[in-house]
Amino acid sequence: TVSGAFTILDFQSGFEVSASGAIANISTIFGSEFEYVEDLTISTSTLTTFTTKLSLVTSTKPIGTYRIGWCYDWNYDVANSDYVGQVTLDGSVIADHRQEPKDVGGAGFGGSNQVYRNSGFKYVVFGTEITHTINIDFAAEVAAVTAAIKDAKIEIWRVT
Repeated sequence: TVSGAFTILDFQSGFEVSASGAIANISTIFGSEFEYVEDLTISTSTLTTFTTKLSLVTSTKPIGTYRIGWCYDWNYDVANSDYVGQVTLDGSVIADHRQEPKDVGGAGFGGSNQVYRNSGFKYVVFGTEITHTINIDFAAEVAAVTAAIKDAKIEIWRVT
């Protein structure tokens, strides 16, 4: 039994059926408004305040539901404090990342020989037609410890 508000997206026929029974043609909406940016270079910081690794300033987006996706590789050269990352949308945090790698030393891109991947996605509803800014930020929990990030990517596309 399915209860509550829901939406059925039928991608083969290109229609959306809402909980109220309303039908909308989504064949020209789903996947539209796609934008993508990447920075594959290595960035490092020993600061405890956030440094922006990658930023996407979108074109003006029509009202609707969008999927925002991100990923990046990171490492942190210490065994007893955290690498700190975040993804923001228009200045508000939509994803937090805090992780203690328990690794020291090596010849990796940030001092440690371990490389970790962080990725995720979030569905957001835009209620006005404006541009939006999506950032991937990173920091060290402890000053003077190297936090590193590379292969950062952000994408956005319209769902409904």
